[in-house]
Amino acid sequence: MEFEVFITAHPKDFAVLPNCIRSILDFVTPRPESVTIVAKEQSGDLERILKATGSVFLREDAIISDCKRNSMPTITFRSEDRTGWYFQQFLKLGIARLSRRPFYMVADADTLFIRTTPLYRENRLFVYSSG
Repeated sequence: MEFEVFITAHPKDFAVLPNCIRSILDFVTPRPESVTIVAKEQSGDLERILKATGSVFLREDAIISDCKRNSMPTITFRSEDRTGWYFQQFLKLGIARLSRRPFYMVADADTLFIRTTPLYRENRLFVYSSG
């Protein structure tokens, strides 16, 4: 089964992003066809990561052009601003329209896989859950 990986990243996550990419390539099976980093803009730090890992860049606004982070109303939960978290969820949902494959995976830049993680079992999609 062929699939691609999209990783949502914020500049605060760039320090751990190479480890996230490496863990996906080392532990997720089958190995993804491609890795795309979704971020607001491509900085010098991100350019170095893309070059070192063979990943590609996709601007956030290419995913959901009609929904900008700064145009969203402020969303609070227990007096904490959660607008950024909600915006990231909208980005993840929007990726479905851009994926070139019927199957894709979305990960946060601060996610690290630490053991083999098969996405298919007996030729069927396998979904992990915890709780």
